[in-house]
Amino acid sequence: MSLKIMVVDDEPLSLKLIRSLAAPSGHTVLTFDDSQEAGQRAEAQRFDVTFVGMRMPQLDDSSWPAESGTRSSTVRPPS
Repeated sequence: MSLKIMVVDDEPLSLKLIRSLAAPSGHTVLTFDDSQEAGQRAEAQRFDVTFVGMRMPQLDDSSWPAESGTRSSTVRPPS
């Protein structure tokens, strides 16, 4: 099963890493370093999975689902 994956992060290495892991398995990966642009795309398209960087400067992570129209399940890394 191929997934459509959105990755939003201001760290280029994170974008590259997730793309390099997911794309070879046949998944479509769209990357964004701007949360506003990503939010606009999320309103226009449906994504199966969305990864959002935890420290995006323009984004309050609690507002992301409302802005994008997507349902959210937040998974935070261990402290």
